[in-house]
Amino acid sequence: MTTRLATYRAFLALAAVILLLTAAAHATGSTAVSEMLDDSGLPEEWKPVFKGLWLMFSIHLVIVAALLVVLAVFPAGRAPLAVAVAMPVADTILLLVTVGVFIGSIMTGSAAVAAVAALIAQPAGGSRE
Repeated sequence: MTTRLATYRAFLALAAVILLLTAAAHATGSTAVSEMLDDSGLPEEWKPVFKGLWLMFSIHLVIVAALLVVLAVFPAGRAPLAVAVAMPVADTILLLVTVGVFIGSIMTGSAAVAAVAALIAQPAGGSRE
């Protein structure tokens, strides 16, 4: 295995671990968010929507992490990796614009930086050397 491939895999693994930790932390907050929504003045029909969106984001992070692991084990061309990298990058931008700087945007941003580093370090042609 080349140094470039090892670096690529290390960055993808780092991004995946950060995303999994972020997903776990986010999912852990589901109960508190549910209680806040129940106590809010939000119309009843909207409460399950926001509860579902909260959990959906956690699941989204797990799926992206899994995709990054698959791409680390089975390197593909730049396009599949670019699509996978775009997700945490877009998540980070959206979080920063809508919520601002907080632990969630910092963690997601850290995963995005590691994923972009993997994209830069990716061996030519998605080689598995």
